[in-house]
Formats: sequence, C-alpha cells, structure tokens
Amino acid sequence: MITLTPELETRVIAMIADDLANNLRHRSEELECLTMEQGAAKLNVSVQAFRRLVSEYVDLGERTQRVSVRHLNEIIERRTIRKRHPN
Repeated sequence: MITLTPELETRVIAMIADDLANNLRHRSEELECLTMEQGAAKLNVSVQAFRRLVSEYVDLGERTQRVSVRHLNEIIERRTIRKRHPN
C-alpha cells in the first residue's frame, strides 16, 4: 500500500474530480437536445439559416426535430475562422 502526503492526496483527488466533471459535461451535451428555434436563438441566426447549418438531428416524430448541444458545439467549431495575426 502506498501512503500519500496530504498535499499529494489533495492534488490526486482534484485531478479525479476534474476528470469526472469533464466526463459528465461531455455526456450531458450528448443527451441535452434543443429545438430548432432554441438552436437558432443560441447562434443568433434565423431558424432557416440554422436548419442549413445542421447536418444531424433527432427526429421525435410529429414534425418535432431536436439538435444535440454536442452538435451545436460542432457547428460552432466547424464554422469558426481563426485568423493569424502578424507579429
């Protein structure tokens, strides 16, 4: 059995807690779904523009479509333009 110093024990617990929090955040993004209107509002675009950006959605029938928060984040990442600034 290994005995850790109190400082090292605190650091290990903090690392495990951070890892669990990141895991849960990722899982919640997979499960949370937004309506097309909510997704459009988050990006501050029209519903029609948002529908053109969406490449996958959850079809719940009865003309009810939802977009996962994960996919919304992918859209943002995919459409982000990174400019290089000269030094």
